[in-house]
Amino acid sequence: MFCREVVPLLSEFFDGVLDADAAAQVSQHLGQCVGCHKAFDGIAALHAKMRSLNRIPAPECLRPLVEHRITNCARDLWHVRLREGLERSWSRIRTLESIWYFTRALGTVMAAGLFLLIIYAIPPLHVNADAPAVDLRTRPDFGLQVGTGVQAKLGLIPPQPKGYRKPEINSDYFLKYSQSIPRGEKDVDFSVVAYVDPSGATEVQYILEDPANQSLLSSFINYISSAQCRPASKNVIAVASYLVLMYSEVSVYD
Repeated sequence: MFCREVVPLLSEFFDGVLDADAAAQVSQHLGQCVGCHKAFDGIAALHAKMRSLNRIPAPECLRPLVEHRITNCARDLWHVRLREGLERSWSRIRTLESIWYFTRALGTVMAAGLFLLIIYAIPPLHVNADAPAVDLRTRPDFGLQVGTGVQAKLGLIPPQPKGYRKPEINSDYFLKYSQSIPRGEKDVDFSVVAYVDPSGATEVQYILEDPANQSLLSSFINYISSAQCRPASKNVIAVASYLVLMYSEVSVYD
């Protein structure tokens, strides 16, 4: 045997725990190698000195502390193992730069996927650029539609049928028209049927009720023809439809 193989075995050889073949080889080497024999003598002298030391009695509080520690370890063994395992895993992640960057990249991808899922779950709102501005906060069904759409996309509730949606016109057109009517005009009551194409353009086609002043009806037809309506939709696809428009003005005098 070589010195580099014998030196690690000297303590075990001194304690007599080596097997017979290894012990015989170490003994043969010690009889031939002065350096290894000197190291073995040092180990023997250290053990002899330690045995010659006076023993110090343990304090009385040591035994209860050891028993308490053993009891706690036996009771919280799985908690300790779990905590230590998590600490080792997190320490390994923080220590290994590649794993650290991989976990950060994985978190970024998952956040982006959640963001895209939210965007996909909310149904799109189609708004015509030429249409008058509409405050969505005044629509009581807007929040309900968004919430229902998100739940349906996530599979929490069955998808709701889209069905048919009626056309609409902003009430500001009637307000502006009423402001253009001269004061003192009487019997300003009429109703018409307007055709709304898929683009939202409006054209009056039928007169259901004539007013007393035909010029007011003519001006209303011209005014509505320049308006932009929200077209009807079927399964979220704009379709042509008809819209009944009724105008009635009531005068109040002091």
